[in-house]
Amino acid sequence: MKIGIALAVLVLIYIVLAFIAPAHCHVERSTIINSDAKTAFTNVNTLKTWKQWSYWDNIDKVTMCDSFSGPDNGLGAKHWWKSPNDSVGQGTLTISKVEENKLVETELYFEGMGTSIGGWKFADTTGGTKVTTYMDMDIPFLGRPFMLFMDMDKMLGGDFEKSLNGLKALSESAPKAPDITVVEKDFEKIQVLTVWDTVKTTGEIGEMLGNLYGEIGEVAKEFKYEQSGAVFCIYHRFDSVKIIMEAGIPIKTAGNKTKG
Repeated sequence: MKIGIALAVLVLIYIVLAFIAPAHCHVERSTIINSDAKTAFTNVNTLKTWKQWSYWDNIDKVTMCDSFSGPDNGLGAKHWWKSPNDSVGQGTLTISKVEENKLVETELYFEGMGTSIGGWKFADTTGGTKVTTYMDMDIPFLGRPFMLFMDMDKMLGGDFEKSLNGLKALSESAPKAPDITVVEKDFEKIQVLTVWDTVKTTGEIGEMLGNLYGEIGEVAKEFKYEQSGAVFCIYHRFDSVKIIMEAGIPIKTAGNKTKG
């Protein structure tokens, strides 16, 4: 009888604590990154780059299994993982909201722990870009009493800071866009030979250009095209994820195929 009464009192106390304990958890951290907002945004908006800067993505580099689905970046991009490491576990991260160069919001699901909302905000400021990462989570009613004895800000804040430091290092090491002025001009139409390819770093550009110009030269030789001006290269994408380049040469319109 006394045991039953004691248990009932404990249950009652637990329920009362559930009513008065926090029902929501919010954690955030910020830093200043010495780069433009687009560079930092791109590194977050492309989930496959997270292994280059995210603290959580590098806890278990040996036994973790993972895969990606959906688009390469932006809304709907999804990362799934599974690890025997209790700090990693099993879960998914899905990009659920995007505002170009301003916001990337995600849904984070940990098996057995439910879903939380995470996000990254980007804002121009003195010295570069202010980046704020945050997490919001609703606490289940029966789990709320534990929040009275847990400091989630202290538990997660340090990990947030590690990821911000990684993002800062990667973004600041990205090639800086040249300070140029773009002017529209009309030119006479010319005929060109071009070829596309992709590299990941600026250090690969020189070798790739040599290969591309060599390939163009072989085609020009085969079809007897005569070069009519200086070589050029158009960069269709230039950031820390990849560099898409189109090398070309202007040619005279005359030319004859030499092979059948």
